[in-house]
Amino acid sequence: MFAEYHDDLIENGIKDIIKYLDESRDFFWLLSGNSSSSDYKTVSSLLLSHHPLVKYLEFDWNPLHIHPLTKNIAVYTGVVEGVQLDTSNIKSSFKVVESGTLVKRKDGWKFLSGQSKNVSKN
Repeated sequence: MFAEYHDDLIENGIKDIIKYLDESRDFFWLLSGNSSSSDYKTVSSLLLSHHPLVKYLEFDWNPLHIHPLTKNIAVYTGVVEGVQLDTSNIKSSFKVVESGTLVKRKDGWKFLSGQSKNVSKN
C-alpha cells in the first residue's frame, strides 16, 4: 500500500492521496500545528486545494515501521523527507514525522487516523 501510495503521489500529484484515506466517520487526522483533528472532508478538501499549487513532489520514508495488529488493522510510524517544487518553480525541502492507523477495506488498505508534524531539516 505504501509503495502504491508513493507511486500514485509522484505520478499524479497530491489529489491521489485522497483515495488512500478511509471515508468512514471514524477517520481523523491531526495536522502539524493544529490543536484539534480534522475529518475526512476537511483533509480531502485541503489536499484538493493544494494540488494545483504543486508542480513536482518527491519523497522517501526514512524510516518506515509498520506493525500489524490484526489481519485488518495495522499501525505505522515513520519520517518522510522530500522536496517539492511549486508552480512558481520555488523548491522547498520538508521533513515530517508521521504515525497512524491503517485499516483494510474491500478496496485495499486505507489511512484511518494519524498525525503529522513538520520538523526542520538538518
